[in-house]
Amino acid sequence: MDPIPRTHLKELGIEDVLKQFTADREPAAVGVQGSFVRGTFDVHSDVDLVLLYPQADQAPDVQPHRFHDLQERTWSIWRLNLDRVDPAQWSEAQRYCYGHETLAYRDPSGKLDALCGQARFTDRQVHERVAWCVGKIVNRRFYHLDDHGPAFHGMESGLPDITEARGDFVSAHQWINDTVGLLVNLVFAVNGRPTPSPKSRIRIMRALPWYPPALGTSLERLTLVRAHTGQDYRRRKRLLRLMLGLLCDEALQRGLLGDDLADLYHAALGPNTDDTIR
Repeated sequence: MDPIPRTHLKELGIEDVLKQFTADREPAAVGVQGSFVRGTFDVHSDVDLVLLYPQADQAPDVQPHRFHDLQERTWSIWRLNLDRVDPAQWSEAQRYCYGHETLAYRDPSGKLDALCGQARFTDRQVHERVAWCVGKIVNRRFYHLDDHGPAFHGMESGLPDITEARGDFVSAHQWINDTVGLLVNLVFAVNGRPTPSPKSRIRIMRALPWYPPALGTSLERLTLVRAHTGQDYRRRKRLLRLMLGLLCDEALQRGLLGDDLADLYHAALGPNTDDTIR
């Protein structure tokens, strides 16, 4: 999807909006985010703006309210102070928004562009994210790495199958539901991106550079729970394995799965994580 032309922002009245909110302190940069950048902007969308200031003492004293009804449109306005932000500490949703869904409207010094660059994953972070997602899934015995490289020795708990064997089919299906979330995270990671917020996550995923039709078709079938039975649990498990096979094959081709997989997985857990607790 292509961003909507900047001229459309002027038609929506962005200059009048900026005059109202930047009259006392001119920001270093102005950016637009969200559906406008994705190319999905419609009559139901608000306009997401970010005002960037080099330092907090150069910004207006009062933080603007987020939502404003102006020019027959709802405007969502954010303010960032460069001396108080660290993109490396942001949530994945924030990193996705700034790294992949922010377009500069004004950025004469390039500060907003630089900030967006810092929000994107590094190559190392992409590898760690892929390892973390695959490791969590392997831990549940929904997929095995025997055909793809080193196995995660001692990690396979098999709890979903144990839950199904006990006849607790609601919980068994919930294991799959939770793993679908990991699978979606893995799709974004294989594409080298953090995972966006849930609001538009699936729609964004469908437009990723790598998202084969077979993956989309399988996802629709996988998310459907026909009945809380062992038979339907096993049907969904087969679909899950099929999709994970496609993802792991693609990750291998991109060099994102290798002998360092276990080390990357534990690094992604973080230094303060007790990884003996599953």
